Amino acid sequence: MPHLEPLLRRPGAGSIAILVAIWVLAGCGFRGAERPSIVLIVADTLRADFLGLRGTGGPDVTPALDGFAGRAVDFRRAFAAAPWTKPSVASLLTGVHPAVHGVTNHDGHFWSGGESAANRTGAVPQALTTIAEALRAAGYRTAGFVANEWLARGYGFEQGFDHYEDDIPSDLPGAAFERADRWLAEHAAGGPFFVYVHAMEPHGPYDAPVRFVDVARRAALGDSRPLTDAEYESIPEYLRDPAWSAAPAARDLLEWRVRYAAGVAAFDRGLGIFLERLERRGVLEDAAVILTADHGEELLEHGGWDHGRTLYDEQLHVPLLLLLPGAEPRQVEDVVSLVDLHPTLLELAGLAAAADADDASSLLPLVRGQGTRPTRSALAMATKWRPDLHAIRTADHKLILDMATGAGVLFDLASDPGERRSAAADQREVADDYARRLLARTLRMRGRAVAAEDAPLDASTIEALAALGYVDE
Repeated sequence: MPHLEPLLRRPGAGSIAILVAIWVLAGCGFRGAERPSIVLIVADTLRADFLGLRGTGGPDVTPALDGFAGRAVDFRRAFAAAPWTKPSVASLLTGVHPAVHGVTNHDGHFWSGGESAANRTGAVPQALTTIAEALRAAGYRTAGFVANEWLARGYGFEQGFDHYEDDIPSDLPGAAFERADRWLAEHAAGGPFFVYVHAMEPHGPYDAPVRFVDVARRAALGDSRPLTDAEYESIPEYLRDPAWSAAPAARDLLEWRVRYAAGVAAFDRGLGIFLERLERRGVLEDAAVILTADHGEELLEHGGWDHGRTLYDEQLHVPLLLLLPGAEPRQVEDVVSLVDLHPTLLELAGLAAAADADDASSLLPLVRGQGTRPTRSALAMATKWRPDLHAIRTADHKLILDMATGAGVLFDLASDPGERRSAAADQREVADDYARRLLARTLRMRGRAVAAEDAPLDASTIEALAALGYVDE
């Protein structure tokens, strides 16, 4: 794994500004001026390259995802704003990066600053306007169904939802889809709605039912390679909770990829059933359905496991599929960020977001085949244990910079898509340019930072988060 090299000194901060959403008289631009209902589906921890259509998995693992992609606009270079759930989803729902919303705290436990004895965690600031808040103000009925403890009521993610279910079991495949379908059975008719479904699979521990493991074994998931003792011992304890992880087969990297892929297959099965029910209800005729993930997962590509620890592509590159009324299926190669979903969904509903174009912009021009920008970039930050790490990525290069030390690494993605070798020494001007761009945008965002808020964590929530790897071993 390449080491960070000295590049720049740490920047300062600036003044505060707040993003707001305003009503404008505009249609979505695809099929008349009707405001479509919107279904937002987020798969927790789903890497973009494990879809069969990307060539890593296979048609047996992701038939529903692949079929959906064949009908949708497929953004093939979409990236999360952070490599773990809390800051990433906060960015998705508010349209601003973690440097603005501040929902980033994590050091293996939870705190409220200083030596406070109370366990607390960051909450989405009420000063920011979420997608659900903007849509509800415009007359949408809003409902959320979340299976991740980070999204529990009280941490700000429920802002704007008329109906919000956060008691969905994280270890029951398809549970979030079932809850959402139950609500749709009663509320699908009667005007536009916004439904947010956050499914927990394929998040670890990788304990999908055996039938999905059997499916994953038929997929093309790479070569078998024995793990060294050090590599095996570095696997987080929560990932080694399932009984299979103590078997001899677990000493091979391929087995871990199979078990992760089994979780992908479990998500795909739930998705397929949900999409079939949407079809039967007639929802797919006029609704916009968006499918993505909050982040990816490392499977030893850079010497580690899990997520939230680095800003390499395996933790940031996510699927992004938009099925929109009247939009023709196509693939988009432009680099986009999940923060772009906020202005995109608002524009679909006839709303506009008063956001800095450097932070987020609607994807609808790209859906229409307009406004392609080869130099478009995506930012990422808010790792769990190295909060000063920031990244900027374009189609050609990626720079990861430590704002605390000024050390960084540049990747030439055309020759090194796996981000293995630093090109900073050979492409110093490129590295300097990317560093300047990253610093300038980060400074602007810090100048608009919203005052941080926090919320208490009870013992049961901490226990649930520990089971998902969010408490240090």
